[in-house]
Amino acid sequence: MNREPIQRILNAYQKTWVAGMLRDPKWDEREEQRKYKEIMRFVTEDANCFSSSNYFGHITASALVTNADFSKVLLLHHKKLNKWLQLGGHADNDPHPESTAEREAYEESGLETLSFLDYWSPLGLQTMREPLPFDLDIHEIPERKTKPAHLHFDLRYLMVADEDAKLCKNHESNDLRWFTMSDAYEITTEISMKRQFDKLSFVAKAIAH
Repeated sequence: MNREPIQRILNAYQKTWVAGMLRDPKWDEREEQRKYKEIMRFVTEDANCFSSSNYFGHITASALVTNADFSKVLLLHHKKLNKWLQLGGHADNDPHPESTAEREAYEESGLETLSFLDYWSPLGLQTMREPLPFDLDIHEIPERKTKPAHLHFDLRYLMVADEDAKLCKNHESNDLRWFTMSDAYEITTEISMKRQFDKLSFVAKAIAH
């Protein structure tokens, strides 16, 4: 399977978020470097990286969905993990993480107004063939039934939707709801969730200026 697109995306992420073009002092630069290097190594060395049957780990993609003025985020309460999370899921052998993020966001919300937030153009960043992720994450998924514990190597995107559009959650979630940014911070203790909210706020301020 062609891994060049995701390698290109990861390299673009490295040149922007990791290398410091987009940087907030409170972010851990060493952690950004570690995640980038580990995901790139996994993608480069494991030809089966996009398959959920790979029980070491696999590529996932997700979308933090925000409203037009960046004042709210759409989160789902995941049934299996019992947590409030952004929308997303397995690549399922799709080598294009942006299409995975878009597909999963639609399937988990029913929203037909979803679009990628182009934050890179207003900031004068390089021309992108694909949307640029705004975060990377590596996390362990606990053992469940016949599936052993394994890693998710997640590329995260920013997407925008109409907050007044009808929502339709699927079978994977207990709830699906818009939260103000302050409420979003309150409902989670997950560092990776709070980091996404911090990055969204950073992007919103950067675009405004």
